[in-house]
Amino acid sequence: MRIWDVSSGEQLISMETGPVDVWTVVFSPDDKHVISGSNAGKITMYSVEGGKQEQTLDTRGKFILSLAYVNI
Repeated sequence: MRIWDVSSGEQLISMETGPVDVWTVVFSPDDKHVISGSNAGKITMYSVEGGKQEQTLDTRGKFILSLAYVNI
């Protein structure tokens, strides 16, 4: 997964997602994290600044077709 600067066209960061396809992504409201959903049923949170994986939720094979970030 890659994050690009739209104005310059420069790639800012690349994040390793493993051997699965990322189907959906969402940014946190503070833009510090990006969360991806995959065809393998994994929801993974990455740090935008460092590109490091911070947390993963395994839905046991359920396809992740959409995500929403909600502050409660």
